[in-house]
Amino acid sequence: MTFSSATSELALPMRWSAIAAAAVMSTAALAQATGSVPPASPVAAAPSPLASIPGVTVKYYDVAGNTIPAIRASMAAQRPKDPVTGTPLPSSSTWSIGVNTRKATTGKTCKITGATATFKGEVVLPRLTGVEAVPAPVLAQWRKFVASIEQQQADALRQPYLRLGEVEAAVMASTCANAGAAANKKIAEITRATPAPPVATPPAP
Repeated sequence: MTFSSATSELALPMRWSAIAAAAVMSTAALAQATGSVPPASPVAAAPSPLASIPGVTVKYYDVAGNTIPAIRASMAAQRPKDPVTGTPLPSSSTWSIGVNTRKATTGKTCKITGATATFKGEVVLPRLTGVEAVPAPVLAQWRKFVASIEQQQADALRQPYLRLGEVEAAVMASTCANAGAAANKKIAEITRATPAPPVATPPAP
């Protein structure tokens, strides 16, 4: 089994603004509350783009707060900082490609009969706790922020995943003795060609 991996970290601009939430009941909402109209069906959450990439798992770290500054402070207290900007990195990802090579030997002749490359990725994301106490506008901004992280991490991980066939082809074109080296060479090429997610500095609160 040949094994290689890569790591990336992501910092995104947190374009949040503190919004005072006011409880306003419209005529339509009042009608719904009194039972004169049926309640609206809940909107299903959109599937994460990370779910479309086989082999990717997600780990979470919890953050707390019901205001934007409090949430940002909670996140900053737990995450490593970008060495250049000093900005806390809200998300990180790693990926690896493994290759299972099948060989057949007849007499003194060895031949590669098959190669299967597998992809594994891991993404670390923030998870807001106590959402029931978070004002709706702040929660909406938070969910939009997390969705943007998920999308950019998915875009970054999808690139090496889509090149698994190249690793398999490199192994099949090699010899039994050089199969591991051929796989590692191709994986190193993929690693160099895979850009990390964009890094940006979040604005001051």
